[in-house]
Parts: sequence; C-alpha cells; structure tokens
Amino acid sequence: MGFVLAPLLDLKRIGCSVGGDATVNDVLLALIAGGLRYWMDAEGRAPMSLGAKVPVSLHHGERLANRDSFFCVELPLWEADPAERLRLIHEATSVRKTQHDADALDAVFRGSSRTPIPLERFLARRADDPRVAALCVSNVPGPRVPIFVADARVRELYSVAEIGERHALRVSAISLEGILSLGFCAEPTAVPRLEIMVEGVSRELAALQRATSR
Repeated sequence: MGFVLAPLLDLKRIGCSVGGDATVNDVLLALIAGGLRYWMDAEGRAPMSLGAKVPVSLHHGERLANRDSFFCVELPLWEADPAERLRLIHEATSVRKTQHDADALDAVFRGSSRTPIPLERFLARRADDPRVAALCVSNVPGPRVPIFVADARVRELYSVAEIGERHALRVSAISLEGILSLGFCAEPTAVPRLEIMVEGVSRELAALQRATSR
C-alpha cells in the first residue's frame, strides 16, 4: 500500500489553470496517469493507454436509494507532458459525461435482472474485464469540517479499497478538511515496487503545481 496527500485547493487551481474547466476528479486521474507512467519507465515498460473505471454516484438527491454506476476512460500514459495529459483526460471524461455513460450502464444493469442468466453473467464479466479497465479509481468527498473521535481531532483520513477480481491495482481517494488522500493498493507480484508509482504521483502533482504558478 501507499499514500499521497494533496491540497484540494491546489487540485482545483490546477484544473482551472491547466485544464480549463477540468474537475478535481480529472486532476486526480492525471496524477495517477503520471504515477503510472513514471512506474512503467522505472520498470522498463513502454508507456501506453490504460483504461480506468471511475465510479459515479447517481443518487440525484435520493436519500434512500443507493444508486452507483461508473464510466471508463483511457489514461494517455504515452503523453509526456503533464499538462497535456490533464487536457486529454478532461476531454475524454467530458465526452463520457456528455454521452451519459454512467446513466446508460445503470439502466443496463438494472434491466439485467430481467434478462437471461447467461447474458447477465456476460454483462458482469464484461464490466469487470481488465482489458476494458485495468484499474479502478474512486473518490469519496469526506468531511469539510473537523471531526473528533473520543475527543481527539482526526488530523488525516486515509482510504484503502480492495483490488477487483483479475485486477492488480486499485486507487481510492477521500478528503478531509481540504486535503485529499490517495490510497494505492496493489498485488505485489503484478505491480512490484509500488512506492515508485507513489513517488511518480507526487512528482506529477509538483509538476502541475509549477505549471499553475507560471
């Protein structure tokens, strides 16, 4: 496992300055893409595009319904420039949102209960196929105000999510009082030296911070 902390204000500033109207999630994906590229270079592997599965909440104000879906987006690891990687990711996520991928997938899986069992199983396998999405990246907004446990103030909050079946890497993020924590969980034989990827994410954050200060 590994962790990286990033100020939310910096991520918002990066999105506005480098990616135009890029969201915090876009910047988060860009950081992970930079870390993956740095790790692949250290492992002697050629950078490529990797699919990322991005969970999306579809609650839309519904208090009792637990409606979650996802969309998939390509992370352009082949692009060397961090700012351009962010721009490409923002462009790709914008298309996915415009085409309402998460809503369409939600409708498919809600309807799968009325489909033949073999088709339902095929849809489930397809959704979890590592060739469609090599990793899952989730982001959960946490408390914006101080929280306490047994009268002690919680200074940092971390999230670790389990790796999906037939996958080797999972990234989960959670925020607390304006600080976003990225948690990395990997299968060590498939993703050795995870600390290098974590270092690459920190380097990517520093590079994008420099880009916004110009």
